[in-house]
Amino acid sequence: IRLVKNSNYIEFTPEDRLLLTSSLGFDVVTFEILGPLLNGAALHLTDKETFLDSHQLKRYIEQNGITTMWLTASLFNHLTEQNEKIFSRLINLIIGGEALSASHVNRIKQACPELSIWNGYGPTENTTFSTCFHIEKLYEHSIPIGRPIGNSTAFILNKWGMLQPIGAVGELCVGGDGVARGYLGRPDLTKEKFVPNPFAPGEQMYRTGDLARWLPDGTIEYVGRVDDQVKIRGYRVELGEIESALRHIDGVKEAAVLARTGQLGSKELYAYISAKEGTDAEQVRTHLSQMLPGYMMPTYVIEMDALPLTANGKLNRKALPEPDITSKQTYVPPRNDLEEQLAIIWQEVLG
Repeated sequence: IRLVKNSNYIEFTPEDRLLLTSSLGFDVVTFEILGPLLNGAALHLTDKETFLDSHQLKRYIEQNGITTMWLTASLFNHLTEQNEKIFSRLINLIIGGEALSASHVNRIKQACPELSIWNGYGPTENTTFSTCFHIEKLYEHSIPIGRPIGNSTAFILNKWGMLQPIGAVGELCVGGDGVARGYLGRPDLTKEKFVPNPFAPGEQMYRTGDLARWLPDGTIEYVGRVDDQVKIRGYRVELGEIESALRHIDGVKEAAVLARTGQLGSKELYAYISAKEGTDAEQVRTHLSQMLPGYMMPTYVIEMDALPLTANGKLNRKALPEPDITSKQTYVPPRNDLEEQLAIIWQEVLG
């Protein structure tokens, strides 16, 4: 892989030094280890404590002349909140693994104007990277994932397998030399996800499960996940859209939204936020109500010191806690016969 300004790739040279930040079980190490070593550049290893602490990491970058780093979006957001000048000595910073937060990227672009920032997108099934995008300006909302890298292809298809026009959302399918042969011991899943490429006879392509659309400039915009769409009270809701709105609220550092099954069996939205001092859940809810229609409003907004990350630095949605929805409620018993009757009726209706 190469990613270079105006040419869609960065080229490693013997003068470059890349700092390894991924665990060895994460597919990105194929880029982090082989990228520099096959091009004569240096590969630096450090411990987890160093790159999770922005001040230690900044010191390491400066002392060792690190020029290039790859980070998951969640880890990048976490470090940005700690120190906006942390990446000032780098030449190239590649972010990916999840949808980027435009507000965090904008902060780093303003704090480190000489830094080249890239959005690297791709599933493991297409050998780590499929598309990339050089971020050259500030973005208000979503940041494009770019164009296919060399020897890769990208198609956006509707549910009938037909190509979508510019601006129409569909499933992103990737092809090219990086497509894997399938899942070991899972022929059923392999058949579902690795399908014949109708636009290149004899080749396979991978159905990513990601929703995307072509932009007029020929780049691709990531929209969300096919399986992130849920129905709330009859409305189809995209969880990523709510997360994006939360991140645009001043004072919100990190945000995640889950759809959980409530006590009555219906789906409810739970928003998890990490906020700056002086910003609380009620303020966030008020701002969000001005940005989203009522059916997209989370039932609960849960404040956390920091959102949990996996060993690979991605948001760990499974570790987001079940909220204690009774802790702030004060029970007032019925005060007369009429309220007693009403309480019984509502208990029967609401369970």
